[in-house]
Amino acid sequence: MKAFLLILAVLISTNARALDIKNVPGNGNLLTAQNVVWPTMPTDEVRGFLMTIDVSNTGDDEFEIRPQTVSYNNDVATWDYNVDWGDGSADDFTLNTTRNHAYSPAHPSYPVFQIEISGKFPGFRYYGSADVGKIESIDNWGIDFGDYHARAWYGCLNMQVLATDVPKWNAVQGNSLAKDIYFMFYQTKISSVPSTWDLSWANNMANSFAVCSSLTDWGVTDLSSATTMQNAFVGVSVVDWPLLDVSSCNNFNRTWFSGGASPIETFAGLTLGAVFPTSQMFSETWSAQSGARGSMTSVGIIDFSPLLSPLVFPMQQTWFGQDDLLAFPAMDFSKWGALLRTWENCNSMTDWAGTDVENVVISRRTFLGCSSLKTLSGNPVFTKATDMNQFLDGVTLNTADWDLLLSNMATYNLETSGALILSGGSSLHSAAGATSISTLQGRGWTITDGGLAP
Repeated sequence: MKAFLLILAVLISTNARALDIKNVPGNGNLLTAQNVVWPTMPTDEVRGFLMTIDVSNTGDDEFEIRPQTVSYNNDVATWDYNVDWGDGSADDFTLNTTRNHAYSPAHPSYPVFQIEISGKFPGFRYYGSADVGKIESIDNWGIDFGDYHARAWYGCLNMQVLATDVPKWNAVQGNSLAKDIYFMFYQTKISSVPSTWDLSWANNMANSFAVCSSLTDWGVTDLSSATTMQNAFVGVSVVDWPLLDVSSCNNFNRTWFSGGASPIETFAGLTLGAVFPTSQMFSETWSAQSGARGSMTSVGIIDFSPLLSPLVFPMQQTWFGQDDLLAFPAMDFSKWGALLRTWENCNSMTDWAGTDVENVVISRRTFLGCSSLKTLSGNPVFTKATDMNQFLDGVTLNTADWDLLLSNMATYNLETSGALILSGGSSLHSAAGATSISTLQGRGWTITDGGLAP
């Protein structure tokens, strides 16, 4: 008996913060449960999904739980959950229909309550809800979520993510083959997506974090299942981006677009895969359209070689307005058929090292407004180009670089139909450049530049 009590004492003293041991005459040392405080387990282990709401943010004292109605079966095998409303009441539900709860203004916590959801609950869909302004924060992820989160917290403009546990997404399989997160955090106050989050399973990421101006930290690098990232990060405030595995994606239309000043300073690059390009694959991807424009100073090399044909699609306004970019690294553009306004108004860029432009047919306004551009160190050879109107408008290349471009065109570009316009801005050509211009004019080309160098 004494041995048993000794073992029990060790077990309790190991786990208790405070332990009261009393000496009872005639019975030896006995343990009592008085003042025993058991250790607190980590929040994500003992609590479910937690969110804080403020019911005073709109005109009523109610709040609704909005389950995700797409992709998941509407039965007890999928939905079997408990809602603790945070005011002393709780309900059990087994279907994915909207659940409303009325709060009393007389409650001491009014108007702020913390709701806990436990059990089987694959996901939310607050798109279209009148209560999007009432959600203040997600405090704990807790439960196993599903693989479909489209428009989950769409428009929850006051919602912060304060949870420190790792969300268990993709733990419950839905009916749809698509594992979509489009508009998932759209217009929320999420500030960080740490590297511990797993988004490698997500397919459609369009607008997933768009208009999240509080988002300043991005750590996830594996986005290898994403098929479209259109507008995914429009309006976020992340400064430094890591190298991203986006090997299934063929749509980066306006992914990091900024209608005003772009906050991006460094971008490590993208790892692409064997996908067919789309017409807007790299349209306005990092474009900064107005205001102070772009802050990007460093661009990582993107290897376009895994992309599959065709080559007819343009890179349009891809880095437009990134006017802190001093130089552009060596990239192979042989997969592209058009460079339309691609680096327009990158007015701090002094050198462009791009190569392999032999399949580019249209190169209009490619470097328009790049007033600091002096060299094309990649020695681009436009063998198939027929339209290079406003190509270098507002630019004065070094005479040697402009001469080399003209020489390459005269030697390798044999096109005789099409617009046949090449604009050299204010660049000056030498006598050798004049010979190249004469050759091109003989094929029907119109060449404009700053004239003969003195």
